[in-house]
Amino acid sequence: MVAIEQIIRIIIRKQISRFEDCIINIASSLVFTLTRVMMFTVVLRIYSWIYTNYALVNLPLHSVSTWIISLLLVEFVYYWTHRALHEFNFLWAAHQFHHMAEDINISTTIRDSVVDLVIYDVSIINQDN
Repeated sequence: MVAIEQIIRIIIRKQISRFEDCIINIASSLVFTLTRVMMFTVVLRIYSWIYTNYALVNLPLHSVSTWIISLLLVEFVYYWTHRALHEFNFLWAAHQFHHMAEDINISTTIRDSVVDLVIYDVSIINQDN
């Protein structure tokens, strides 16, 4: 997608994105993804334990309404978590890396810190309670 964006920028005669920014964004995304993979087992076990011990409702897995409700809840929690990252100084200190790119391009969307990953995982765990 980054390459396609640069080709489109050339076609419409817009300045291409800074190479350094793209590399930093992609590298941070790789670190984020590798950390996500390493944490996956731990997070999955926590989710399973919370579900087993504290599930208030068992929603049918193959129901369309379950998926719609789940999507809306996840988006709701994601919005408020992201907003909290902008509102509280101690959270903003970790999240501001996402907003430090010199140029805004498609690779900027994947520029996240590992702290963001942990904060999002904690917010989703709390949603499940």
